[in-house]
Amino acid sequence: MKHLAVLFLLSFFTLSITAQNAIDKDADWKVGEVKIFKENKIKRIEGANSGHTITNITYRDLKQLIDEVNDGSLRGDAKKKQIKKHKDYAQGGIVVFYINRESANAANLKNYTLIAKDNSRKELYKRVYKDRPAKENAKNGGWSNSKNFELKVEVEKPFTIEIQEKLSSGKTANYIFEISE
Repeated sequence: MKHLAVLFLLSFFTLSITAQNAIDKDADWKVGEVKIFKENKIKRIEGANSGHTITNITYRDLKQLIDEVNDGSLRGDAKKKQIKKHKDYAQGGIVVFYINRESANAANLKNYTLIAKDNSRKELYKRVYKDRPAKENAKNGGWSNSKNFELKVEVEKPFTIEIQEKLSSGKTANYIFEISE
């Protein structure tokens, strides 16, 4: 019976990761299209994917993060520590952003800033990323990177995530996603 429980949890975890990977790497996610991840609607407002240029996000709110810990394999103090960490550093949840680019330099996180904005477009939280080299993407081609964006403030849905990419030309490309229920 214990083996069945472990097998079930592993299957659930694998399906969760597979669902996230399907959204992360979805090169066909069009402007105006809504994807659903963990019961959250994510609408691409601005910034198109094309070829090896992919910019996508997923989102889990604080309750979903805590539920994942409670349903996971952590026990005792480790479980309490993880829940406390989420409550301290991810009151607004976690956005995972995924990028794929033609070159390693273009996929380096130093070129990206993420901003969470409320429904009135007021900035709630901003994170400028430091140097983090990309990994070659043997499966899809190009270079990829991903990172968690912990929202350290509570957010109310709907809200937007704006990703600003510094291009080699000196210009900025914007990708905007709206997260709602």
